[in-house]
Amino acid sequence: MRIARRPGLTNAGAVVIVIFILAAAYIYLASTGQAPALNQVQQHTTSTPAQSLPLAVAWSDSFGGTDGGTIDLTLYQNGVQVQQLTGVSSPAIFSGVYVTPGEIFSILYSSSNGAYQWFPDISVPSSSSVQSSSQVYTINLKTFTLGTYSIAMSDQANDVFSSEGCFNMTAGTGHQCGGESPAASEPGTSPSNLYITVANSVTNTGYISSFDPVDNFQLNALLIISSSGAASFSGCGSTFTRSSTFYCVISLPDSQLVCQTIGQTLTCGSSRSSVTVQPGTLTHGTPEAETLTVYVNANANNFMTVGSWGPAAQSVASATIKIGT
Repeated sequence: MRIARRPGLTNAGAVVIVIFILAAAYIYLASTGQAPALNQVQQHTTSTPAQSLPLAVAWSDSFGGTDGGTIDLTLYQNGVQVQQLTGVSSPAIFSGVYVTPGEIFSILYSSSNGAYQWFPDISVPSSSSVQSSSQVYTINLKTFTLGTYSIAMSDQANDVFSSEGCFNMTAGTGHQCGGESPAASEPGTSPSNLYITVANSVTNTGYISSFDPVDNFQLNALLIISSSGAASFSGCGSTFTRSSTFYCVISLPDSQLVCQTIGQTLTCGSSRSSVTVQPGTLTHGTPEAETLTVYVNANANNFMTVGSWGPAAQSVASATIKIGT
């Protein structure tokens, strides 16, 4: 079937009409904001996947010390141990562990000299470097060298008590805790304050608390007073009884456990705690022995629940004192 052509309309004329219609349509779309820009070029972008490289760990001492012990590093991801390195120096490479930027890990740093520190939820950095001729991603840690601690005791009259001394709350002579010297009773009043000072004596050492993501609890430095519970204590951070033993728990701030040279000045911190002591159910002439212990890497709630201060808790100082009336 043939199509009749309209008289007088040439091919060139038809093209002109089509162009006119298209131009009109573009002007309309442009006025409504729907027309694309004439110079608009569709952009195609590509991203290069992050390179998978070994993981390295480097560390330096927060207080300028040198641990000197055997250093172990343990790598965890999602609470599961990935790899452990023993007896390493900084920097150390987890061989066979390939990571990409943004991956999250937890690292446990531990030393045979007592330093024990968790670094939870660390993100792999985006930049790489070369360590031991290998291109690696490096995580940098700020660690510590554990201090050496002692316990000193005194009362509100500045009477000083040596370990196993007698803290007697009855005034007058002859009221000792079983015949110890001095004959005069100290402090000789009830209630009375017992001041306990925990001090660090080694330069460029200290303690840093951390969160254990595997056991899911905080690890702190704690001063613990434990006894049969006859004497009454107030001013403790928390108290509880477990297996017939009374416990008074006092948290020790990290900042007060540091001994560090700053500039040319050696500043050794100390933590001074105060508890108020009353006779409670003490019997005259029958003193009660109180054991004072400083723990690091400790958690009191875990002790209340399962009887352990923590998997890495350790005693770093201890003393005893007798409370009498």
